[in-house]
Amino acid sequence: MEYILISLDEALHTPEMSSTIFEAIERFNIDIDQDVSNFLKYKAQEHNDINLSSTYLFLVEDDYYDYEILAYFTLVNNKVFSVKNANPEDRDIIFINDDNNNHQAAILIAQLGRNSKYDTSHINLTGILNEIFIKIKDIIKLGGGRFIILDCIDDHIIRYEEKGFTKINRNRTNGLNTFIMYSKKLV
Repeated sequence: MEYILISLDEALHTPEMSSTIFEAIERFNIDIDQDVSNFLKYKAQEHNDINLSSTYLFLVEDDYYDYEILAYFTLVNNKVFSVKNANPEDRDIIFINDDNNNHQAAILIAQLGRNSKYDTSHINLTGILNEIFIKIKDIIKLGGGRFIILDCIDDHIIRYEEKGFTKINRNRTNGLNTFIMYSKKLV
């Protein structure tokens, strides 16, 4: 399926798109994860406006509406603490250790989701991650982010491990699994 990848900021500041983008955001829904749907609807623009994060939309032309949002992701500049090697034989595998204050730049994939109106035949996790990695490579070229971090539900653990992420933690409060990847794997 043909799509346009565009930043939320650019879409909202393009006169011929802005009104239809607001409508597409309202229609966006992820049945299994309302938090991801609600972030796009209620927080993404605010976070973008104060430079807290950058959100990117996969837009498709629709017969009924001008545009629909196929999927989206949000990136955030972040930090990890006291990075140490988990296994001396594998220098690419890393873990977070909160024992001291050694900060390292990281890029957090804060949100990632596909509209429930579409399925993997339209775009799958690999397609979304390929676009994310292109954006992250651009950030790395500008000097940001030694690590890539993301949180996910149990259903996606194997998918992220297949993409080169390493599970480092499971949050007991929300049940999310934290994954990390050394950004040099992308370059």
